[in-house]
Amino acid sequence: MTPKEKAKKLVDKFYSEITGMELSFVSKLIVLPNGDSNYKTAKQCALIAVDEIIKTSGFKVINYWQEVKQEIEKL
Repeated sequence: MTPKEKAKKLVDKFYSEITGMELSFVSKLIVLPNGDSNYKTAKQCALIAVDEIIKTSGFKVINYWQEVKQEIEKL
């Protein structure tokens, strides 16, 4: 899975936990990302999770997760 795909998947999972709805379903109903406070919260949760992974990972894995983090920030 590419870092961009992983970033989207992580944010989607956190969004689903926060709202009880799949992000892909919600985005079909309304225009989201940057105006939705739940979306911003989901991004922040994903960034926290990735930071924790980076702190406990070996060097090879760190590069991948740093790219995932950059992709989350772009969302």
